[in-house]
Amino acid sequence: MYEYGSAAIQNFNVKSVAHALLSDLVNQLNLTCHLGLLDGDSPIYLDKIESNQLISIKSVVGEKLSLHSSGLSKALIFQLSDEELDRLLPEENLEIFTPMTIPTKTALKKELQEIRKTGYAFDREEGDLGIFCIAMPIFDGHHDIIAGVSVTGVTFQIPETRHEEIIHQLREACQKISRKLYE
Repeated sequence: MYEYGSAAIQNFNVKSVAHALLSDLVNQLNLTCHLGLLDGDSPIYLDKIESNQLISIKSVVGEKLSLHSSGLSKALIFQLSDEELDRLLPEENLEIFTPMTIPTKTALKKELQEIRKTGYAFDREEGDLGIFCIAMPIFDGHHDIIAGVSVTGVTFQIPETRHEEIIHQLREACQKISRKLYE
């Protein structure tokens, strides 16, 4: 019971600390932002702030995500060892949601290696056609991932020419959230 209580308090703190900073990020980029964490074996949305765009992203707080087809999921799991990933995804072949979905655990492991180098993850229409996302983790004081933030839009809202700007703003927001959690 103590562990569940402690986890609930940490989740509440992450959400309460992150919400205002995510609102700022939404206003800067005019894209939808999600806050998520790994809840047992599943990534889950903890918070969502919609942009003012006419196009809305279909997602719901509390929604569980697949481990391999969202940027947020990949940002949450890239520190896992191969053994931990094998436990979470015991099969080599992964569920296919779109033609862009990562099809195998081997391909996912290769992508996670790249995310370890860059510090950010993409969802290139892997879960839903037409949806693109860039995501980064939020770290605790020991540099372990405790949550993640994604910036999401339809593909024409996030062309490659905007990636650098979004990554910069997202990195700043995630670093601020991490610092505020452990001040």
